[in-house]
Parts: sequence; C-alpha cells; structure tokens
Amino acid sequence: MKPFHILVTDTNHHVRTLLKRELQQEGNIIYTASNKKQAHNYIYGPNHLDIIILDPELPDFFGRSLLKQILDRVPPVHIIIHTFKEFFNELPLDENIHLVEKSAVSIAPLKQMIASFIRK
Repeated sequence: MKPFHILVTDTNHHVRTLLKRELQQEGNIIYTASNKKQAHNYIYGPNHLDIIILDPELPDFFGRSLLKQILDRVPPVHIIIHTFKEFFNELPLDENIHLVEKSAVSIAPLKQMIASFIRK
C-alpha cells in the first residue's frame, strides 16, 4: 500500500516522538512540527501531505481561519484534531475534520481513523 504523508503537530516532544514512531511502523511517512512556523513550512511548502494531526494547543497556530485555509488546499487533506474532549464542542465540523481524544491510549484510535482513509 502507498504510505500516507502525515504531519504531526504537538507542543509536547514526547507526544510527537511517540506518534512519529507508531505511525512510521504502519508504513507512513511522518513530518513533525512543534510550532506555527514549522507547521506552516510543511502545510504550505513543497511536501505532499495526506493527513495533518493538529494539536489545538500549538502556540499561535490553531483557529477557524487556519482550518479553512487547510481545507481549501488542493489536493485536500484530512485533519485529525488530537485534543482533550473538553475542546470538542469548540471545534467546527467538516467532512475532512476528524476528532480523536488525546489520552494515554489515543494511538489506537488514531491508527484506526487513519486506516479508514482512502489512499490516493
């Protein structure tokens, strides 16, 4: 199967490292970003992305306008918002926006969601 190109954004180095290691084991190509500038370099740079895992706590990064910009990308990408459940009600819904609760066991739901996406 063709690998997904996934950008993982998270403020926590350990979370980024864990997600990168676990998702690479599934055969995916993983990029990581810990801040807005790094994330923008991947989102708007020459890299092909299929999925963006967003941490809404990333400094100066999260917002509805940014989500709209990402959703307007061509080709479109899936956005998985990886956050705590108390933030779910604040997030917009869209066919390309998916929510996964951040927890000690959230890697399995992330992997299941990614596996459900159609590879292009």
